[in-house]
Amino acid sequence: TAKSSALFGGTDMNGKFVDLKVSGGYNFDAVTVFGSIGYDRQVDGEKEKLGVKDEKDSVYSLEAGVFKAFNDRISASTSLSVDIDETKNSKERTYWWNVGADYSFSKDMALGLNAGYMLDNDKNDNNWPEMHHAYKLGVDFTIEF
Repeated sequence: TAKSSALFGGTDMNGKFVDLKVSGGYNFDAVTVFGSIGYDRQVDGEKEKLGVKDEKDSVYSLEAGVFKAFNDRISASTSLSVDIDETKNSKERTYWWNVGADYSFSKDMALGLNAGYMLDNDKNDNNWPEMHHAYKLGVDFTIEF
């Protein structure tokens, strides 16, 4: 079984973004192998207000991983991903190891917990000590209707 999806658009407190993400997977008997390609482009925001032109962020992302459903309620995933953050004057790559687990309350509702650990970053040198250890943690609540 193959599956794919796409996501568009978005805003946050730093401005407006155009987001595009295409993902898909193939379901083997025991696990599902998945991958995604994403592109996020800042179309306006704080940098323009500060007078910095052509410094809008563009982030490309690639991810590949494995998903396993243990039963009708519990599932888990792990993946490796790279984010390529580009401005007009620089490019930065960040590599992540991601894990996640979901618990389904019913057919239409699920709660998920996901975490990531930064494996490496282009800026990992003595001039950027704060970039040596980075983590991310997220909680997802899904309702299908």
